[in-house]
Amino acid sequence: MRDYVQSLERGLTVLKSLGTSAGQSLVEVAKTANMTRAAARRFLLTLEAMGYVGRTDGSFYLLPKTLELGYSYLASQSLAQVAQPHLQRLANQIGESCSVLEYAGDSIIYIARVTVNRLVGANLSVGSTLPAYCTSAGRVLLAALPKAELAAYLRDTAFSRLTPKTIVSTTSLRREIDRARRDGWYLINEELEIGARALAVPLRNAAGRTVAAINVSCYAGRITAERMRSAFLPEMLKTAQAIETEMHLLRPGRS
Repeated sequence: MRDYVQSLERGLTVLKSLGTSAGQSLVEVAKTANMTRAAARRFLLTLEAMGYVGRTDGSFYLLPKTLELGYSYLASQSLAQVAQPHLQRLANQIGESCSVLEYAGDSIIYIARVTVNRLVGANLSVGSTLPAYCTSAGRVLLAALPKAELAAYLRDTAFSRLTPKTIVSTTSLRREIDRARRDGWYLINEELEIGARALAVPLRNAAGRTVAAINVSCYAGRITAERMRSAFLPEMLKTAQAIETEMHLLRPGRS
């Protein structure tokens, strides 16, 4: 391959060879990396100068700085990537479609989704948007807005009655958003679509700020609201905690 940098490959081979034991001599590194002692020495001294390798009495060993290489990958993983396998496990457990959504302007946007029951939300996929005011995830996310931003949203947004059950009164909407904030979850019944019921819980960052929501939607004629609260909610909260824990480990101190 014309653009292949063999010296980089050999340097990484030396670095990886040191991960096989607590310390190795120059001879051992050369043998493990399958190169001459002169070449191994050059790579080791370079890595030592960069702070990735230490040396004591002729024995070379890895230094903590090598962890930066792994953390760079981990920190690049997005919430959607981290959440997807957790959503899949949740969907397998409860047998319903599961999603993670973020607030985007006046709407909510799907950033991860596992579809199980195609009777509900059949056309929804990653990138799809829905109104925030009449969705369970939307009310959970609206509940996390600063007071001034929420007030502006309620003042400036035109609320359409999508079903006979859709709440369009600003006073009533504020009351329901307050409920979502107080309870730490929200269940909505047929406000977006007749026959659709949905439950949402918040996903929080390391600072405790809500940055997204997990949503489970199902067919109202098949799953009661009480079953969603008693059977689905505990599993959703466990899933949220698992995603939050993983994100905190991958991005310590980051929002």
